[in-house]
Amino acid sequence: MKNRKYRRQKLGIHLTLYEKGELVLDIKKRIKSRVVNLIKAKSFDKAYLRVSYGRGLFNSGLYTSRKGLVHALNAFTEKNLLEEIKDFG
Repeated sequence: MKNRKYRRQKLGIHLTLYEKGELVLDIKKRIKSRVVNLIKAKSFDKAYLRVSYGRGLFNSGLYTSRKGLVHALNAFTEKNLLEEIKDFG
């Protein structure tokens, strides 16, 4: 049996983009750089971002600008925050 105490934390990033009220993109990724590249490539006027840390812990929000969305993604995946959540669990 594997020791679960030392399991690597899996980060889940859910991104939904809308333009003129219509769905443009709805993805779930575990790699931050892929999400950042999609944010830069797609046009949108409203976005929903949810970063799940496991065990019911998450950060989420609605954004209307590309800059605000990237800033929130960076804040939600900040190294200090991830370490704190790892210690919490």
